[in-house]
Amino acid sequence: MSYALSTAGLERLRGFITPRSLLAFDVDGTLAPIVARPWDARIPPDLQRRLAAFTKKSTVAIITGRAVADARRMLEFNPAYLIGNHGCEGLPGFEAATVTYAAECAQWLAELSDESEPWRHIAGVTLEEKTYSLTFH
Repeated sequence: MSYALSTAGLERLRGFITPRSLLAFDVDGTLAPIVARPWDARIPPDLQRRLAAFTKKSTVAIITGRAVADARRMLEFNPAYLIGNHGCEGLPGFEAATVTYAAECAQWLAELSDESEPWRHIAGVTLEEKTYSLTFH
């Protein structure tokens, strides 16, 4: 088995890709190696160039648990779709739903912000607020 985004894997993919193909990728653990601190994650430059080349031949989507703004900072190319917060943000036609998600997350954040919350006393646990979702690390 070969890694799909390796040189050999990409060479095989080129034979299947057409202008009608949709190529969808996740960021963490797929395009960017997993790192101890999520804000340190980076997509390697050579992979950025390869993905940019794919955007000229087919539709590329990035679907990530990160916020769209966070993911956009990591990209040196413009995918056709950038879907963030596990699908809560950036999905065409669902913009109104994101208002509901933001309101719900604001309520959760208010509850979880109390110093008496048990998660606050677990060493190394942090809460990341992404407007449309919350993530514990």
